[in-house]
Amino acid sequence: MDKALPFPRLGPYELLLVLGEGATASVYLARDSDGALVALKVLREHLRDDEVYVREFIREARLGSRIVHPNVGRVLGCREEDAALYIVLEYVPGVTLAALVRGREDGAEDAEMAECSRGLPVSVATRIVVDLLRGLHAAHEAAPALVHRDVSPQNIVVGADGTTKLVDFGTAKAAESTGITGVGVVKGKLRYMAPEQLSGSPLDRRVDVWAAAVVWWEAIAGERLFHGPESAAVFEIVRGRIRPFPPTVERPPEALLAVLASALRVAPDARPPSAAAFADAVERVAKELNISMLYEAVAAAVDAVAGARLRARALSLAQGAITKP
Repeated sequence: MDKALPFPRLGPYELLLVLGEGATASVYLARDSDGALVALKVLREHLRDDEVYVREFIREARLGSRIVHPNVGRVLGCREEDAALYIVLEYVPGVTLAALVRGREDGAEDAEMAECSRGLPVSVATRIVVDLLRGLHAAHEAAPALVHRDVSPQNIVVGADGTTKLVDFGTAKAAESTGITGVGVVKGKLRYMAPEQLSGSPLDRRVDVWAAAVVWWEAIAGERLFHGPESAAVFEIVRGRIRPFPPTVERPPEALLAVLASALRVAPDARPPSAAAFADAVERVAKELNISMLYEAVAAAVDAVAGARLRARALSLAQGAITKP
């Protein structure tokens, strides 16, 4: 059954349906007074009087609004009205990379990859990661430079047109900060953290380069690179233990594996110096190997997972009614 909307409007926005719900915020598809579709990220009611959460929520909007790039989901503003605090976001019809790899949209976004996860063709996964890296570079070059710190399949949206966008700057921080916030609290998802992020050392853009490489490996493999209990995952990360790809998926050519491995080196100085340099290396090797990285192939993968739902939503919007999310 569809989830009921808590209220029909927020200021100039008509709420249409629930796109997602998290511990701190809910996300709704909405329509503005001009008929344009947007996504509204609304801070949960019980947190509106919490100064820490409110400050971090506004900070997320401010940081994200600095970045304008086709591979970053745009932050259009932050508003407070009707006793609600919310961020206005670009609406991207598509699916998270987590759902795309899983092959279906149901299931918890932060759950372990299911046994039925299939992995993506090397060409499709490589197109997605190059887009991701271009978006990351735009964030890293913002003024002041940002480190995302939470690059993971849940924070990557693959659009119906095949374009990939990085979203959610809730844990982003200025470069040269440490991985620790407050008293011993490490921000981000552990299995995508670089070794220096786990140790609380000063961070720069190369932690996001590491995480993008983990995402690339997992998109092809269809399973976690660092799996098992968190203690075991930490042990593998800090020692640079990279598992081979499972025999059931397409194995990347050796030259492409070398580029991937270069971004997963324990020492930050041994990795590509920037997301752009990593993307350039990937594209160069893919071209040499005649690996086609077509947006049409990515769009076809999205269509196989979510095409029916997205078409039904578009039809409902055209008819002035929403029947299914």
